[in-house]
Amino acid sequence: MTEIILNPNYQRIIGMGPQVLPILLRELRDNPDHWFWALEAITGTNPTNPEDAGNLQKMRQSWLNFARKAGYVV
Repeated sequence: MTEIILNPNYQRIIGMGPQVLPILLRELRDNPDHWFWALEAITGTNPTNPEDAGNLQKMRQSWLNFARKAGYVV
């Protein structure tokens, strides 16, 4: 995971800021992957319950629920 989040391309995506959130959230919806670190870095929040950490599907659902409530496009 450290290798992924330290990848320069991953860091550039984070650097794009909130404008990239709709893209990341659609990607998370359609092809669940490890975008959680980037989403947290951009939004400043983590809606995942601590007991769900490491459970990709539960983390994914928490983020998608958050995105809907926050008005992000998903």
